[in-house]
Amino acid sequence: MTWVLLLIISIASCQSDNNLKSNNQDSMDKVSVVNFSLSAEQLKSLKIEFTSPEKVNIQAEKTLNGIVNIDPKSAMEIHVPYAGYLKKMTVLDGQSVSSGQTIGVIENPYFLEVQRDYLQSRIELKKTQSEYERFQKLWSSKSISEKEWIDAQSSFEMIQLKHQSLKQLLISFNINPDKLQSGNLSSQVPLVSPISGIITESNVNNGKFYQPEERIAKVINFSSAFLELTAFERDKNDIQLGNGLIATEIDHPEQKLMAKVTQIDPTINSDGSFKVIAQLLTSNNNLKKGMHIQAKISGTQETVFSLAKSSLVGNPDQPQLIKRVAENEFSLIPIVLFKEDSDRIYFQFKGNKLSKNEVQPSENKFVSSGAYDIYMEMLKE
Repeated sequence: MTWVLLLIISIASCQSDNNLKSNNQDSMDKVSVVNFSLSAEQLKSLKIEFTSPEKVNIQAEKTLNGIVNIDPKSAMEIHVPYAGYLKKMTVLDGQSVSSGQTIGVIENPYFLEVQRDYLQSRIELKKTQSEYERFQKLWSSKSISEKEWIDAQSSFEMIQLKHQSLKQLLISFNINPDKLQSGNLSSQVPLVSPISGIITESNVNNGKFYQPEERIAKVINFSSAFLELTAFERDKNDIQLGNGLIATEIDHPEQKLMAKVTQIDPTINSDGSFKVIAQLLTSNNNLKKGMHIQAKISGTQETVFSLAKSSLVGNPDQPQLIKRVAENEFSLIPIVLFKEDSDRIYFQFKGNKLSKNEVQPSENKFVSSGAYDIYMEMLKE
């Protein structure tokens, strides 16, 4: 019978007969240890060395993936206030601007027409207001009929309405009505930035006729930028509010961003993931909404075990160690891998952080040299 078949039978019998040993009976996780045997000939051909796990304290570090996101109120598109020709744009992508700063010039004869109409309405309003006040006195002394008084009121209110409408229209064109005089009328109006921030996604073509629905550029205030990261349930206890992290754009790892955890979503999704929100403490002009980033977050001190890197077997999603349980019997023991460097791995035994019932550090039973060879012998039979 092959070793693969033995593994299948072992796993199946765990469900029915409960014959497999448990890594940690006290743990809530049902982690099973798979046993297998090697022949004397196999053991003789393999150069095997054994060691004990070393208990150490490390700074827990998690790597999370996510994206850059922006508060919707801090990202606005720039449009022309009314259809017109873009005469010039004075800023480019990546440049910082202030709220209300002129960043371009739009031209349309209609702007000149509105300014002229506004000045005329201002003259008419003064004249009508004078008439209105005169009729008001006459009405108070009962010197005019009610109809004459109502007509005077209506005329004044209509002119007043027209004047206010034109005034608001000028304001929408970024023209100050109070400073408008007959000597400074123009068919050109300023294009201004609606908020402070950085110009991005420019769609600039000087001389082009733009409609109001066409975006010329976008301005983003990255002081409100945050990182939307994805973590998993196994990391829940290792991520705390206030944890600092260092984020990098996946395509530009040399550019570092500092951030701080400000929110942790208590909801666990069906795939075991949850959201972590981190506020950026530093920024740069290359940030874009939706940019993919990777963040390393440092949490609290963790007590873990350490072994030589040569002890590790299995695949990246299911790391394992090999432990000797008898002369020619071994167990595959699943672990939770915290981190690894060029020589060592740092881990906890799956199902129990310290595995007090399963691991005695003084026992030299874990395969350090030859673990990969034993694992391959097991798989190829």
